[in-house]
Amino acid sequence: MPASSWKYADLVNGALRRTIGEAVTITPAGGDPVPVDALFDAAYAAVELQGDLAVAPVWPMLDLDLAVWPVAVPARGDRVDVGATGYLVNYTHEDGRNGAKLFLTEITA
Repeated sequence: MPASSWKYADLVNGALRRTIGEAVTITPAGGDPVPVDALFDAAYAAVELQGDLAVAPVWPMLDLDLAVWPVAVPARGDRVDVGATGYLVNYTHEDGRNGAKLFLTEITA
């Protein structure tokens, strides 16, 4: 994507977070809870190719704008609360454009 297009993509992503983003709380391991607005998808599907086979695992994912995130990038084991449901961060994928996808596992009692 040309550099000028990234500017528009960033504007759209920011508008989406402000418009349809959800209030979530992220608690870094050993840290204090931090409220933030982010895009949450309870059933995110990512298509992966494994040889000739396409696999689409589905799991909860949080799209976080790192430009508004005040502490270190969330890491494995950090807690994310969306409404009354708690999740743990499995892994984080930074997109190189000040955003990160947090792939989550729901905490079950």
